[in-house]
Amino acid sequence: MKIIITESQYNILSNSLKRRLTSDDFKYFDTNLVYHIDDIRWVPDFNKFSYDVISDLVNEFVFANKYDELPEAPAHVDLDVFSTSPEITKVFDLYFEIIPFLEKRYKNILYKAWKVKGRSR
Repeated sequence: MKIIITESQYNILSNSLKRRLTSDDFKYFDTNLVYHIDDIRWVPDFNKFSYDVISDLVNEFVFANKYDELPEAPAHVDLDVFSTSPEITKVFDLYFEIIPFLEKRYKNILYKAWKVKGRSR
């Protein structure tokens, strides 16, 4: 599967994100999508299901591939509080810009998975 982002879609992305994304990053999304489909529970609203799968995929992507961009938590800070700090949120917000493109790219796959999960309930 090959990610296709049109030039106009690419131009919408922030310059900061454009500098950070590589072709290997897109391969990560292609390879790991199925695991996130399996992990997310079925909900009656397809758009919510799609967003849940893709946001979970991007969230894990940041931890797996962009961990070095996350600030290190000081030893004395509660990690639950630090995980919602502006420094962490800024990094995730940057990568979450790609969610609409991934939702569009994987729409057919996600829809089929959503239908199958719905039938198996």
